[in-house]
Amino acid sequence: MAEQEKPKEEKTRRDNFWESMGKTFHTAATGAQRYTRLVQKKIDLATTQRKIPAVHGELGKLIDDLHAQGETRFLENTEVVELLGKLDHLRQTVATIEKEMEEVKKKESANPEDASTH
Repeated sequence: MAEQEKPKEEKTRRDNFWESMGKTFHTAATGAQRYTRLVQKKIDLATTQRKIPAVHGELGKLIDDLHAQGETRFLENTEVVELLGKLDHLRQTVATIEKEMEEVKKKESANPEDASTH
């Protein structure tokens, strides 16, 4: 009778081992997915933030050119308004990305194992 229990015990140990390995792999994959999402958000944020000074430069050059031509009503110029709109859009995008990054971080701290499944 004791001999019959040994194979059962070995099977249980083997099952526990594989279950534990599965959980470990799941946890590692979940962490990697979270990290990947956060890194992608950081890349998106940096890319968007780099565009802002470029648009500032375009806007400044345009205003300087208009001033050189004797223009004084810069806000009535459609190109100026478009560039200002572009700046507003970039700032909103930065705010959205920062908010998304905070949400990823909150999910991670609130539920470290399940954050990537939501």
